[in-house]
Amino acid sequence: PNAGFSLSIINAGVGNIDGRNADGIHTETYSTSENTFLLSFGLKPTSNFSIGVTAKILYYSLFEGIKSTTAAVDVGVIYLLSQQLTLGAVVQDITAKYKWDTSTLYGQLGNASSDYFPLRKRIGLSWMPKDYPIILSGEFESIGSSLYIRAGSEIEVYNGVHILGGIDQIALNADLPAKPALGISVQ
Repeated sequence: PNAGFSLSIINAGVGNIDGRNADGIHTETYSTSENTFLLSFGLKPTSNFSIGVTAKILYYSLFEGIKSTTAAVDVGVIYLLSQQLTLGAVVQDITAKYKWDTSTLYGQLGNASSDYFPLRKRIGLSWMPKDYPIILSGEFESIGSSLYIRAGSEIEVYNGVHILGGIDQIALNADLPAKPALGISVQ
């Protein structure tokens, strides 16, 4: 098909947080949760070009009466340079931010603040040589001022059996360890 859409919900949370007063006595049990509601739409206007957009609503329940809801957008494109070479790019978390107001909880001691999500920009390239059962891929990512490279490969070693490997989080301007991975896929 030349177009498609999806609806998604992502939830992450922590419960049974032990609340205590200044004397260390249990007061109550707390929880926190973050939810993302996504609507994605993709379009393939030509045989070698696809574009997609995701609209997201981000909802965070941090503490009693402290909640934030915001909207954000992701945009991505894929371009087939040839039968073997594919280029992709994405910009994520456009306009994403959480706004907090603690004055309902702390009165005059509370304040209002905004936490902006860093803009995530990625560009990647994959190569599938036509005579070999292998895929090689690489990606460059910018998250705010942090720069990363990741690379991976997949090779079919037997009919339907693939070995996958790669390295994630190769930090160019931060002191973070790279994260290697190795796996097998059986279809």
